[in-house]
Amino acid sequence: MSPESSTRPRPRAADLRVELGGQAISSAAEGKTQSTEAIGLIGAGLILFVAFGSLPGMLLPLLVAIAALGAGLLAVGLTSHVLALGSDAPTVAALIGLGVGIDYALFIGTRYRTGLRTGLAPEQAAVRALDTSGRAVVFAGLTAVTALLGLLVQRIGPLTGMGISAATAVLCRKRCGRRFPTTGAWQPP
Repeated sequence: MSPESSTRPRPRAADLRVELGGQAISSAAEGKTQSTEAIGLIGAGLILFVAFGSLPGMLLPLLVAIAALGAGLLAVGLTSHVLALGSDAPTVAALIGLGVGIDYALFIGTRYRTGLRTGLAPEQAAVRALDTSGRAVVFAGLTAVTALLGLLVQRIGPLTGMGISAATAVLCRKRCGRRFPTTGAWQPP
């Protein structure tokens, strides 16, 4: 026995408290987790397939949404160098961006299909869908961004970061949606 250990008081069972922490312990305690983004994409794909009735009609909005999510998450990553964002902020931003993108794709796609059913040519139906629904989608997107940025007023640290990251994702989705409209042009009439 070393002289150092004999001079230290030994802890008693009632006084002793041992705790483990860190990323490795947290990961082991949680077990395997599924990616919420992947679950969201699968759910969105099912909804789009049921709504549009075809695989290409489902894939076009999903591909645009994935591209927009990539751009949005890159912007959130850049924002995190300037502002303190919580670790959940990118996940919340991805899910809100995906939801907004799919919602607007359904809105415009439904208007396109309605135009086809009324006898319009596919090109005319697409123009009418983007002309009527496109403005509503832009207005709704700006409303969503304004509401999400309203979390800045509350000055609650984690919510502020989530609001900024979600607003960034919605803005990126709107930008990609204007560049690559998802009218569902491949769906059967």
